[in-house]
Amino acid sequence: MKTVMIISGLIGLAVATGLVVWQGAGSVVAATFAIGWGLFAVIAWEAIPLSIDAAAWGRLLPPGEKLRFPTLVWARWIRQSASQLLPVAQVGGDAVGARMMYIRGVPGHLAGAAVVVDLTLGAATQIIFTLVGLALLATSGVAEHLTTPLLIAAGVLFGCVAGFVVAQRNGLFRFLARRAQHASGGVFALVGDAERLDESVRAIYRRPGDIGKNVLMQLISWFAGTGEVWLACIFLGHPISVADAVIVQSLSRAARAAAFMVPGGLGVQEGGIMLLASIVGLSPETGLALALVKRVRELVVGVPALIAWQAAEGHRLWRGRASAAE
Repeated sequence: MKTVMIISGLIGLAVATGLVVWQGAGSVVAATFAIGWGLFAVIAWEAIPLSIDAAAWGRLLPPGEKLRFPTLVWARWIRQSASQLLPVAQVGGDAVGARMMYIRGVPGHLAGAAVVVDLTLGAATQIIFTLVGLALLATSGVAEHLTTPLLIAAGVLFGCVAGFVVAQRNGLFRFLARRAQHASGGVFALVGDAERLDESVRAIYRRPGDIGKNVLMQLISWFAGTGEVWLACIFLGHPISVADAVIVQSLSRAARAAAFMVPGGLGVQEGGIMLLASIVGLSPETGLALALVKRVRELVVGVPALIAWQAAEGHRLWRGRASAAE
């Protein structure tokens, strides 16, 4: 698995580099620098969907384990940045997010359950967001030949998410733990913890009000994220409509999600945005510049988050050693 991810990451990096060279490094750099101070507006905008996602995630914690909103934003910031920047599958960042909740006092099985359900509902809402992008693409009259296969793919993904939800509600983690224990001859005593995780997941699904609020907020967050594309295009000197921004954002995010084995979606995001940008009337150079702006935003927002994560782990380790020494 690690070898596959390294290879896919190198291929993605080569593709991204090749796209820059193909379009002409000079013209791409010039187009990217054209955004000027607008880059700060794009970076600042990220706080909006990030905060909404944090609030949605927090709805899944039981009443007695609620975290303060700033703590939720902090944990979501680290979780998202780890998913985007670390050379691991995107779900690795979700494990980091659960760890951050645990560090802030949430029991492990409750933090894990909140992440599992939030991730599942996030996948479901992303499909809805993608379908909206496809509908706008279909009504625009361009790339009609792409609509049917993309709808089929969205239907398959929705079926997978629905199956995953059913499996979660019927003891998925307890089953997996027992299989692992059986295969290892009882070496791994996993069933107890998995049963607690299973029960915590089922307990969340028994709170339809919180599930509904999470879904609504995640949908709002997906659409709020479109503002990044819309703003970037304005500052790049090539404004587009909100509908076109939704097409670019929804379908490029879907492409990146599908390529989850490629670290950071390298190459996939750049190629997808270039293709979609051309569909909505932008030049390839502007499309690639838009993709690079998104990369810069990920780095500016994400690198401090990774440092914050290591600081939190270091502080916890230091406290543990200090307590042991007393």
